[in-house]
Amino acid sequence: MQGKPSPIQARNTILARDIADKLSAQVRGAISVPTVLELVAAARGYASYAAYTAAVKDKTEPADFKMAQLWLFDSKIVQPRIDKLGLAEKIDTAGLAFLLQGAINDLMKQFPDRQLVAANSLEGFFADVQETIVCEAINKALNPRPKPGEVFGDEEHELNVVPKTLSVAKIGPLPQKVGGWLRASFYGDAEVDDSAGGDFAEPKDEDVHGFVARLRLRRMGKQLYTGCQAEILILNDLVAHGIKSDFGSDPDDFADLIAAGDPSQESQLRGLKLLRNLEQSGRVPTLGETDSIVDSFSSYPSEQLELIETYAGALAVRLINMKRGLPPQQGVRILEALVANGCQFSKLSLAHALFNGWGCDEDSARARSLVAELLALVRSGKVDFLEPASYAELYSLGAKLSMQAGDRRQAFELYRSAAAEGHGPSALILVSFLMPRPAGDAPDEFSGVVEPNLKLAEAYYLQAMRAGYNPATQQFNPQEVK
Repeated sequence: MQGKPSPIQARNTILARDIADKLSAQVRGAISVPTVLELVAAARGYASYAAYTAAVKDKTEPADFKMAQLWLFDSKIVQPRIDKLGLAEKIDTAGLAFLLQGAINDLMKQFPDRQLVAANSLEGFFADVQETIVCEAINKALNPRPKPGEVFGDEEHELNVVPKTLSVAKIGPLPQKVGGWLRASFYGDAEVDDSAGGDFAEPKDEDVHGFVARLRLRRMGKQLYTGCQAEILILNDLVAHGIKSDFGSDPDDFADLIAAGDPSQESQLRGLKLLRNLEQSGRVPTLGETDSIVDSFSSYPSEQLELIETYAGALAVRLINMKRGLPPQQGVRILEALVANGCQFSKLSLAHALFNGWGCDEDSARARSLVAELLALVRSGKVDFLEPASYAELYSLGAKLSMQAGDRRQAFELYRSAAAEGHGPSALILVSFLMPRPAGDAPDEFSGVVEPNLKLAEAYYLQAMRAGYNPATQQFNPQEVK
């Protein structure tokens, strides 16, 4: 049995077990420590506490909660885990965030210079930390320290954010990889910090300086973010020198300002606006527009191309799903261009198209190669799809391709991985692998891959039914397939 962990302050860390002990004690044992550990693991983006501890052991996930500033819950992972643990009548995702925040606040008292916020939305997080983490980062950006040899003006008159004036302008997309940046922009006012005026002196209009600031937090784990930094984009209506726009998080009017003085960014902004228009209108792009979209990919920096991929990749899939005419071919062309420019996530959609011959000739060998590349990147931690459904899609397609190539053992393992991500059709296929063959029946493609296991087969069959499988029609209800 594992011994009681050493005191938090002695080891200078806050671990999952510390949070579980504290929360269970706060609710007077109504939720046991092992159950809380499972909830903590779900809130960290893992299917089980065992999977979470394995990731910590492999050093692909940080163990110390204290180093994070944002712990962002994914309700698509957390709520099903709450339900499975039989706690649906007691708490939901928001309630769990509240309980965990209470435990964290108690534990963080030993580290008064740090703040960690558990949130189930980015809007909620930024609202909670506007006057603390956000304000502190912006104050530092408003008052940069001089470089060695530089002499600044009167350092006693620093600019500080005026309380209660911050508001979120725009929140960017979640970074797709650990090490990527979550960005957001804020409007606000700053004033000179003049202690002679007294703590309650009202600032004069000429002493108030309007600004737009961009914040960023680095993704340090599946659901953890840290290292909040800020940079000033606009101060007193003047655009800061050397600033590059970030289309995902900057106010649209700021992106227009930057593009007006930078021809390369003007072209990029036109491309983004076209993709947004196509998304909102649902129309099919002209061949000329497709040319423009494809040609623009090489002009984007890698981080901005990740954002562009979310729009262009979705457009490509929509076109391919039309199945007839030119649109599927346009969609494949967009995916090919994204992959050629280093976009990893588009490989999965392209592999689907190649496997099915949608908008292109069937090419299972290339589809297998693309899936193999993605699986290697996932295993090495270099790619994170974030959504369980995307992992399920990757694993199930990989399994189909492995079956087609005759590697039935690998197919079985990939179907298992897909089922672990909640994929009902994969769970149903696993039943065929695991069910004992009736005496006298000829072997089929599922025979002899693994030892029969009736109990496990029944468990997968129940999973398939929960995911929408209808035994009467022997089909999945389309709206319920996961």
